[in-house]
Amino acid sequence: MQLEPVNYCRKLTLKAAFIVAFFVPFFSSADISDFAELKPPDMEVCDEWSYSKYSINTTTCSAEGFQIGAAEEAAIAYLSGSYAIESCTFQQWNANSETYKRPQFACTYDTDKTISTDINASFVEVSDSRICPNIPEYPEHTYPVLGDVDGEQKVIGCAKPADLNLNDSCNSASGNSVLNIQVTDAVGCFTQSDGSVCKYNAVDVGGGNSVYQMDLEGDCYSETYPTLDDNGSIGELPVDGECTTSGNLLTCPANPDDVCDSDGTNCQEGCGYVNDVFACYDTDTDSDGLPDYDDPDIDGDGIKNEDDLDSDGDGKDDPISDGDGDTNSTVVNIDMSGLEDGIGELGEKMTYTTTTQPIDRTKFDEMFGDAQTAALEAEIVQLKADVKAEISTIRSEASAMFTITAAAGGYEARNLVLTKGTFDMSLSRFSYFFKLLAAPVMLICSLIAAFVLLGGKR
Repeated sequence: MQLEPVNYCRKLTLKAAFIVAFFVPFFSSADISDFAELKPPDMEVCDEWSYSKYSINTTTCSAEGFQIGAAEEAAIAYLSGSYAIESCTFQQWNANSETYKRPQFACTYDTDKTISTDINASFVEVSDSRICPNIPEYPEHTYPVLGDVDGEQKVIGCAKPADLNLNDSCNSASGNSVLNIQVTDAVGCFTQSDGSVCKYNAVDVGGGNSVYQMDLEGDCYSETYPTLDDNGSIGELPVDGECTTSGNLLTCPANPDDVCDSDGTNCQEGCGYVNDVFACYDTDTDSDGLPDYDDPDIDGDGIKNEDDLDSDGDGKDDPISDGDGDTNSTVVNIDMSGLEDGIGELGEKMTYTTTTQPIDRTKFDEMFGDAQTAALEAEIVQLKADVKAEISTIRSEASAMFTITAAAGGYEARNLVLTKGTFDMSLSRFSYFFKLLAAPVMLICSLIAAFVLLGGKR
């Protein structure tokens, strides 16, 4: 057998193209209900029929709709006005459609007599109740899945919440991780275009403003929250890369790499995909057209945020960063109970009473009376006299210790004989100057002696 590789590859390519062409449209427009095992709901159809010929209206509720028993009751009611009807038996359909029915009955009266009549019943309106779960057949299929029934959105089946949570589009890849709608509740559920119902939390984006951000761990299939489907829009989305005003917020296009983790999750509050456009909602404190998260001077005071103790202009010092880039303020609770107890005890010890009696100055007068003042003044005079006497004594003793006399001829002559003459080189030349220096030297020595003596008496 000879292989034909070219033709074989062409066949594989055509098969692959056919598979892709067939299945891609299916998955691109897939509904969440396509990935869940749906079970029929508990149905109850209520038909209202007007027996206009007999002025009788009946409403019957069952899974089958119109019931022959209701028409039989109408026949009995009609004939009982003239006969003592005992029972009626259905004979045949003279007309039978979805909106008009004419069953014929044979009714007995007076034991052995029979009369026949037909009932003209016209359909007025219908309502059906479709409830999940269908107990006891499918108790775990509790979530009602809606679909088109005769042009109306009605329950078409019941699904397990776990199946829907596993296959819905409520994830980080959603094109609606943030909603551009008015905030009405702290938590709510919003229906996506594929039928997925996602939970959203209202997150604070500053200035008392909030937006809805998807809760990736939320569950709207087994938990009950307010619906957000009818909430109005906040405003326009960014156009041509420019920020737009949405209520009291700025909506600005952003790069997910700048405001989200490396895997695209855990984005800054207020940031995410809005109708498949990545944007961030934030306040603009200084109205300069830049959102606060991207404004180097949030309050517009000319001081950069990193140098401004109050960068947001709220009158309070900003929280200090913990070093990891997290600028969320940390509340430090200080136990003040010990201080409060101490203040209380101190207050108890400092109790006092007031009086209108004059202050007793007896002790003060005893310490600073006239007699005490005179004694202090006399003591001061005596101390001054003692000091003067002591200084005189010091001077006398110092003079006796350092008496300098210059005797005549007391210096050895030292003559220097030169060609031009003989010169005296001895100390006698300076004897005049030594006499002049005697008085200052004596004074200095007296002062030194006084300091020494006085210091020794301390």
